[in-house]
Amino acid sequence: MLDWAVQHLGVAEAAGMGVISAGGDTSAVATELERRIDAVVAAIATADWLRPGSFEPPGTPDAAARACYERCNPLTQLAAYRPTPAISFQNGGEDRQVPPDGSQRFVAALRRQVYARGPERLDVTLHDGVAHEFTDAGWANALAWFRRHLAP
Repeated sequence: MLDWAVQHLGVAEAAGMGVISAGGDTSAVATELERRIDAVVAAIATADWLRPGSFEPPGTPDAAARACYERCNPLTQLAAYRPTPAISFQNGGEDRQVPPDGSQRFVAALRRQVYARGPERLDVTLHDGVAHEFTDAGWANALAWFRRHLAP
């Protein structure tokens, strides 16, 4: 898709990706697979695919799902983020379906290790009083994140 957009629409090689909920859970992984994705907003999402504390815990994985988790779970694959893409999580502060603590732990660990020289490229914003919902404030933050990290 990115190749097509560059060729047909004249968009820049560096791209941003904004995804909500389950797609947001995997959006950070996309930066490892496609290095031109330089900024991500993962809304109402987590970097801990086990989602501890969720009222909707994951099921029992088959062998393929377990292998995917072991290879790609963002929280346990910190070294994969060495190119330091800009990653913002926009989470509901009251989200019990996708608790925000996984995003917070991911960002804290990356800031201590991989992003020690660029901690401003990571963000977790908790929206008070919000459950599993992408709000207008989250949308505004997402647009600001892309302007800041993808500006020409």
